[in-house]
Amino acid sequence: MATLRFFDSHTHLNSPAFEKDCDRIWEESRQSGVESAIIVGYDLANSERAIELCRRLRGTYAAVGVSPHDSVKAPEDYLDRIRFLAQDAAVVAIGEIGLEYHHPIGRHDIQQKLFQEQVALAKELDLPIIVHSRECESDLVAILTEQKPRRGVLHCYTGSLQTMEIAIELGLHISFSGIVTFSKDESLRQCVADTPTNRLLIETDCPYLAPSPHRGKRCVPQYLIHIAESVAAIRQNAPHVIADSTFQNALDLFKIEQ
Repeated sequence: MATLRFFDSHTHLNSPAFEKDCDRIWEESRQSGVESAIIVGYDLANSERAIELCRRLRGTYAAVGVSPHDSVKAPEDYLDRIRFLAQDAAVVAIGEIGLEYHHPIGRHDIQQKLFQEQVALAKELDLPIIVHSRECESDLVAILTEQKPRRGVLHCYTGSLQTMEIAIELGLHISFSGIVTFSKDESLRQCVADTPTNRLLIETDCPYLAPSPHRGKRCVPQYLIHIAESVAAIRQNAPHVIADSTFQNALDLFKIEQ
């Protein structure tokens, strides 16, 4: 049987959680079959860190952006600085950006403003967006419908089937994380089952959301196999089908040539 090849579409190897052993963790992940990954920024400094890591971690690519968690701290010139960072050859997306209404992290109107501005920047630069969304579906749909991003992904998806279908109609991809390995939410399982094969991605969102059987531990990219196996079981596919299709979908979405 051929060795499975995986693409982790959303990591935070730039997190302080990996400061001491990032290189070792990535090498172990590559040995386990995770050949490529997106290192996703969430503020200016962290976006710079993503780019720096891509210069030495083989098979990695960067996304730069200001997340809703960090929107209240964004300096006035943040958009120009993201535009500058996006010129680096390692950068393949704007993200993560979006809306976060679950945690009281800042005014919704400020989050919406930064989200809209960064979607517009992604269109200007012809880059996909990586979208964080939590308990914000009405505003999320309104902004995406108005802005009409060229392409992108709703990462770590846990929203409704209706919002997922709207996102797919708008040309976006849907990515599922370790939550699918332990959630009993039937609507989430339905979203996994119904996502078109050519719009499906998988991710660890490491160091967060370690899948079963590693819940409670620091998540690492090599745990992606467990997510692929759960997605495959829900969709009644073989794991290699999920590995192959999500790998190719990531290459297509981020316009990566290998």
